[in-house]
Amino acid sequence: MEIFLIRHTSVGVQKGICYGKSDVALNHTAVEEIENTTQRLLKHCNVDEAKIWSSPASRCVQLAQHITDNFQTEERLWEMNFGDWEMQSWAEIKREESDPWMADFVNINTPNGESFLELSNRANQFLDEIITQDFKQVVLVNHSATIRTLLCRALDLDLKNAFRMDIDYGSISKIVYKNGFWTVKFINH
Repeated sequence: MEIFLIRHTSVGVQKGICYGKSDVALNHTAVEEIENTTQRLLKHCNVDEAKIWSSPASRCVQLAQHITDNFQTEERLWEMNFGDWEMQSWAEIKREESDPWMADFVNINTPNGESFLELSNRANQFLDEIITQDFKQVVLVNHSATIRTLLCRALDLDLKNAFRMDIDYGSISKIVYKNGFWTVKFINH
């Protein structure tokens, strides 16, 4: 099974703002970026035969809609929920809250949010369901943290190393699951 992990295109959020589960708008360059991402995907995937899911975030749904009308949304593909920190400037978040989280973001929840491990668990629970099916190609339109957790699984990496991978806006990564084994074909294409 070939699984394409696609990050949504760039967002219209000021740099330095903490956003995850907030439903933010795409950048003014969205039409061009979405078309570019779709064309790159079409070089590797037959979207007419692929099973396609998208995060419910509008920034993902817009890309999925451009790829095909035949997709479903999946709650477990949402970006990390930063809770009380959503839409705040990282510089304005209290250090007594952010420092412990930064020291162990894998296990520590953000205030009224989730930990990276919780995000990983929900995303991988969905992946576990997918790999039991007989799909040839799967497309998941989602977010950088979600993609990182799935790549960590495929690469057998500790989650604390997830942010060593750059996952650009509109990027496509491809993993393959065959006979119980994972192979990473490309990242950030």
